[in-house]
Amino acid sequence: MTLNMLFDLEPKEEKNELFGRDEQTDELIRLLKSGRWVAVLGPRMVGKTSLIKVVLNELKKDGRITLYVNFYGVSSISSATKLIIERLNENKGLLAKFKEKLAATESFSVGKDGVSWSGRGEPTHTLRHLLTSLSHRKNPPVIAFDEVQELYAVAPQLIKVLKNVWDTTSGGILFIFSGSKFGMLRAMEKETPMSGRPPAEVRLQPFDENLSKAFLRSGMEEGGSSMAEQELTDVVTSLDGIVGWLTLFGNYRVIQRKSGIDATNLTAREGEKIVMKEFRNFVRGRDERVFTTVLRVLSPRTEFTWSQVKQAVETIVGRRLNNNSFNRVLDALIDAQYIEEKRTEEGARSRRRLKIIDPLLASAMTRR
Repeated sequence: MTLNMLFDLEPKEEKNELFGRDEQTDELIRLLKSGRWVAVLGPRMVGKTSLIKVVLNELKKDGRITLYVNFYGVSSISSATKLIIERLNENKGLLAKFKEKLAATESFSVGKDGVSWSGRGEPTHTLRHLLTSLSHRKNPPVIAFDEVQELYAVAPQLIKVLKNVWDTTSGGILFIFSGSKFGMLRAMEKETPMSGRPPAEVRLQPFDENLSKAFLRSGMEEGGSSMAEQELTDVVTSLDGIVGWLTLFGNYRVIQRKSGIDATNLTAREGEKIVMKEFRNFVRGRDERVFTTVLRVLSPRTEFTWSQVKQAVETIVGRRLNNNSFNRVLDALIDAQYIEEKRTEEGARSRRRLKIIDPLLASAMTRR
């Protein structure tokens, strides 16, 4: 525990460190205790990982075995399986409880150093055996798969594995899924692979103005400091309730003892680096110019209609865009939580209105 819990940059793990998410914490615990698999949804930097880690810790206190796996940088079934085994070997309680079942599976061997994959068997079968071996009907373990968007390229194979695990274990293992792209979860819903029960959803939104100010005030008080009302208003307006950026600002302001102006500038600079690194990874292998131009058009962070965005993008890139291909670009950006969409009824027509979510992504795009 740090002296300033709220402005600590590491994901929260204790319930008293997680600000403003009591309702979502209770709902996630309720869904898991009722035997549901759950998807934690929301834009980047709104605290999804902290919520998950807090809930896992609360369940662990009640005697439930839990495991957290972050798939960032993982893109194949075999590497995902290896990572799960690594995390399993770190979790002595889970390993001790299930090592006999794992040892009985030819894909694995269990020794003094933990579980190892023998290399036998096709990766999807190995992953299925691994997950099925961890099931327990009376007290199902809860496993969190974070940054699950990294496995999007192998989503069909992973969904088949999960369907088999669902059918085989009959609720003997529970999953939390999270990440910044939910095409795989949408595929679960469309294919109804979980016997008609897709993951339940818990949604996180950015803080509203009042909650953002309360968060900053509480963090300042923990650090024995305070902020003038105008500074609070300016910071909340510029960061628009994105909890990760509010935390980063507070860390600069209180823990690193920067001035308000310096903390604001450093937050913007570091935040833009983070979002642009993620975005460059996202557009790899795509039409980067079109994706980037869509975000540049939306960078003023006001709502634009579909036709306004398409016309502006076509003007900038200097070519006509097929409606279907343009919609695929928009859908990918919406699915990745870069932009949000609202549909309004205007007469007999439904009009799509689009807006960029992250203020720091928007400011980074204005400089491209």
